[in-house]
Amino acid sequence: MRKACSSCKIDLDPQYLFCPECGSTLDNVPDPAPGADSAPLDVAPSTLDASGAPSSMRPRPGPASSVQARSGGGRFRIVRLARGGGSATPFDIPDAGLALGHDAGGLSFPDDDTVSPRHALVVPSGDHVEVQDLGSLNGLYLRISDSHPLSEGDCFVCGDSVFRASLVPGTFPPAEFKLYAAPAEKPVMATLTRILSDGRDGEVHAIRTLPFVIGREEGDVKLGGDRFLSRRHAAVQAGPSGLVLVDQKSRNGTYVRRLGSLHLHAGDIFLIGRQLLRVEAVTP
Repeated sequence: MRKACSSCKIDLDPQYLFCPECGSTLDNVPDPAPGADSAPLDVAPSTLDASGAPSSMRPRPGPASSVQARSGGGRFRIVRLARGGGSATPFDIPDAGLALGHDAGGLSFPDDDTVSPRHALVVPSGDHVEVQDLGSLNGLYLRISDSHPLSEGDCFVCGDSVFRASLVPGTFPPAEFKLYAAPAEKPVMATLTRILSDGRDGEVHAIRTLPFVIGREEGDVKLGGDRFLSRRHAAVQAGPSGLVLVDQKSRNGTYVRRLGSLHLHAGDIFLIGRQLLRVEAVTP
């Protein structure tokens, strides 16, 4: 008996309890009849192998067994979406809240150095949960489901890559700039700077035409060495009042850094360090 995700429409290992791509509960699927054709699965990693902030160093991923947690009662739980090949792991959120961190004492990730010692606190609040940043280095990233209006300095994660958006025009004197600009060159609307693993700025990509696509094999920014990127992962597009970031139905999602607390409902997925965590309601 195999298992399949009703949301992602992909077959998975029968030992999985939840889909490692979206966190949905898996359904049993009968094995194919003898001799039936079976297309090979396009297996992709289920989590991001990326630091959440420019100043983070990229550590080696730890095994799922290194995660330590204490369970308690609550109306919600956190599901840790495992790296490809592992099973998703649920952890109850007690009424007093669940601390997340490298050595938080609640839900701990001792082998993930991109997670701060006490990174965040998850607290149930009525029909949702609040995820409070405890002064972490890398902050909190939320998976986007709709278009996200871009603002100056926004940081977002696609696959294994971290980008910073800039919408502020340059201040180089126009009279001097004309000496170097190609006559037919289109004006720059914005730039995306890729943040390197040691915190320095990497290559800067000028956005001159829309949509501006980031992908592994297609787009204006092609990162063939990023195994966590989808073929066509995310795009910057025109929105009602400016530029917006839109996920292109990627396997691993696109995550935008959010300041302050996150107000999350069941099904929302957020990122701390290397850890993908999904909020799930507990059925009585």
